[in-house]
Amino acid sequence: MLNHTDIDERLRNVSFIKGSSPRWLFIGKVRNLKNLRSNTTVSVLFINCSRELKMGLGRDFPQRSLTKNVRL
Repeated sequence: MLNHTDIDERLRNVSFIKGSSPRWLFIGKVRNLKNLRSNTTVSVLFINCSRELKMGLGRDFPQRSLTKNVRL
């Protein structure tokens, strides 16, 4: 497992790196409880939008950031 705090500290003084931001990718399966034959695989990516936007990463991402109270 990678420790982002450690990576961030090591890269902090590297002149050509603007910053770093952790990302977590989860693969899962979504099932329809009314029709058990109807399911799909999903990919969920957790990112720190505020941190990424501050360093210019993801600047072309057209969606607004989700808040902690948003459910999809």
